[in-house]
Amino acid sequence: VDARGPLQEPGLDLGEGDIVLAVNGVDMDLSRDPYAPFVGTAGSTVVLTVADDESETGTRDVVVKTISGEGNLRYRDWIENRRAMVEEMSDGKVGYIYVPNTGRDGQSDLVRQYHGQSHLPALVIDERWNGGGQIPDRFIELLNRPVTNYWATRDSKDWRWPRGVHAGPKAMLINGLAGSGGDMFPWLFRHNDLGPLIGTRTWGGLVGISGNPSLIDGGYTAVPTFGFYEKDGTWGIEGHGVDPDIEVIDDPGLMLDGGDPQLETAVRVMLEALANGEGLQPTERPAGPDRSGMGIAEEDKSSAPDEPPLRQKTAARRLDRRAAFHFRRNRARFEATAQPPIAPAMRPSRISMSVTRPSSTSRRIASIRLTRISIASADAAGS
Repeated sequence: VDARGPLQEPGLDLGEGDIVLAVNGVDMDLSRDPYAPFVGTAGSTVVLTVADDESETGTRDVVVKTISGEGNLRYRDWIENRRAMVEEMSDGKVGYIYVPNTGRDGQSDLVRQYHGQSHLPALVIDERWNGGGQIPDRFIELLNRPVTNYWATRDSKDWRWPRGVHAGPKAMLINGLAGSGGDMFPWLFRHNDLGPLIGTRTWGGLVGISGNPSLIDGGYTAVPTFGFYEKDGTWGIEGHGVDPDIEVIDDPGLMLDGGDPQLETAVRVMLEALANGEGLQPTERPAGPDRSGMGIAEEDKSSAPDEPPLRQKTAARRLDRRAAFHFRRNRARFEATAQPPIAPAMRPSRISMSVTRPSSTSRRIASIRLTRISIASADAAGS
């Protein structure tokens, strides 16, 4: 909703260059600020009288619900301009996602932009000026999902699974005004080997505040409560930040005309990565399977030669655990009712036996197949 201005609502048919003649019946006065008629109307409905050459009176009235500020619209416009710039520079091969913070708004923006561009071969994640918030584990989990399989469909393009997974090269833009969660985001990006960090070193303020009680007069104290250290037992990030892999200074002189040297570098790096074949390569659909028999043909099984399929190994382990459990549970009864040992030449590899197991209402016979019973146990019983 915040991406659409009040003058873009369906049916208004308004555009740049249209002339507003009156607001709520009060004529516009060129000697006053043009916003004067809108004072006190934020969030309410107003009637605009606009010029219309096709109308008999030369004017028409439209009903518009106002907003209290243009910040959200300008923010969305800035993102869309960067996205369009990346699309043009990459010929549609690279997507652009801006993440303003690591809180609720940042997560919403990431998900909104990610799923609309996850099909593109490469992505640039822009976290410059990231205001932080929370530890962005779920952000990285979204960006780092692996492809597990494909689904062959009858009447459409095959599906890559999970839905929305991006398996191509990625890069992240960082700068000195990204901190706290904005420090942790690029650190996790690098830690998971998702791609290069491009720009300048981040702020370096990752010590967090949490659980501080409010004061009786309504005030607040911000006491640091947790800080970051590495698995090797050394402190990190705080007071220094996260260094880029490719340093690019955001020179204001190059940005006056709408340029963005850091973003331009990221697009160039992503195009080079695509040209070098980085990222998951497409998998061709195999020939249609022969369903005349049962199961999967040997040549279609993904297991390594001379090794049982993973599913069979897992089932065998589960059967072994179940058999061992029942054997321990009924061992005393088994030993009490065991038959004389079988001669070595006649010993089978599998021994079937029946044991009784009590229940709350009756006693019933459960047939339990015990596998891999040690020959040594049988020898011991015989002796």
